[in-house]
Amino acid sequence: MFVPLFLVGGAIGSAFAQSIAHASTFDLYAAVGMASFIAAGYKAPLTAVVFVAETTGGHSFLIPSLIGAACAYAISGEASASGDQRLHEVVKLYGFTGVAVREVMRGDVITVDANASIREFADSIAAHHGHVNYPVAENGRVIGTISVAALGSLTPERWDATRVGDAANRNVPAIGAEADVAEALRMLAGENSQRILFVIAANGEIRGIVTGGDILRSLQTRGARGNHRAGENIRDE
Repeated sequence: MFVPLFLVGGAIGSAFAQSIAHASTFDLYAAVGMASFIAAGYKAPLTAVVFVAETTGGHSFLIPSLIGAACAYAISGEASASGDQRLHEVVKLYGFTGVAVREVMRGDVITVDANASIREFADSIAAHHGHVNYPVAENGRVIGTISVAALGSLTPERWDATRVGDAANRNVPAIGAEADVAEALRMLAGENSQRILFVIAANGEIRGIVTGGDILRSLQTRGARGNHRAGENIRDE
């Protein structure tokens, strides 16, 4: 979305300069349009202004671009082109705090045996389920994760000889079942996040998984329940 926002903002700024302002040059208006659209789309007004200034080489555009970016940021409200930002804004909107991870997690976890071959993983699990990452278990304990992308890092000739445990990522993104959903969101939005968290008990057994999609679905369910209760109260009155 970054490049489309950048180009559309510049185009609208140039169109405004030609059709309304009747300016002789369009550089300033294009720069303000670019900064405004990026600031509104990604909720990053200062980044937008600095980026436009660096790419255009026009440091004299800083103040007008900053004003335009600030106005666009304020007018756009909660909207964002970033999925992580939308998730955080929805959580803030619904006051989704004090809720335990166990209330939003999924318990139907598909695990992969560490001793299985990559071919067995590809044929029996990856081919029939739409997940990106899968927990790898050995003797009932999660020892890592394996992604569908790992299949592409190995040639098909090596799939039979390579164990899932050998190709697994030993970094297990884990969280406790009683942890707050806000902490889960912080971990999911991290720079190196695998976009999935495994809910693991103290003995190492996996209890469930939680993703950003699970949290959003829980928010939608809670919102629908709240609307239903509000409707019942109105009818009672």
